[in-house]
Amino acid sequence: MNIYVSNLAFNIQDDELRNLFEPFGAVSSAKIINDRDTGRSRGFGFVEMEDDNAAREAIAQLDQSTLDGRTMNVAEAKPKGENHSIKPFQKRSRLFKAQMGNSSETGFVPTHEPLSLFPGSNRFLFHVLLVRLLISY
Repeated sequence: MNIYVSNLAFNIQDDELRNLFEPFGAVSSAKIINDRDTGRSRGFGFVEMEDDNAAREAIAQLDQSTLDGRTMNVAEAKPKGENHSIKPFQKRSRLFKAQMGNSSETGFVPTHEPLSLFPGSNRFLFHVLLVRLLISY
C-alpha cells in the first residue's frame, strides 16, 4: 500500500521516514519529495509498505502524531488520476495537448513565449519606446 505523509518537518530525510514506519512492517520504499528548483523538502512524502494490514495499522497509529514539533497527517495515497487539486487551467492545458497530439503530426510547435521580433527583455524596451512614441503624437 502506498501511504501519503504530510506536514513533515523540512529537515526529515528518507531514512528517518522509513525508520518511522518499519516497526509496523516491511517498508518497500520511503521518499521525501523535494522542490525541483531548490532541492529543499516540500514537507511531504510517500511510504510504500508490502503488507496492507501493516500499512493500515501504521496509518491508524501515526496519523495526527507529532514528529519534530509538527503534527503529521498520514493517509492512504490516492492514485494520480484522483488528484482533485488540479486547477481548471491545468485541465484545459492537458486536454489541449491531448487533442493536438504529436507536434510533428500537426505542425504545432508549443512555446511558452509569444512570437516576437524582439525576444526577451528587448521586447519590453521596444514596448516602452512604442508607448512613448504614441503618447508624444
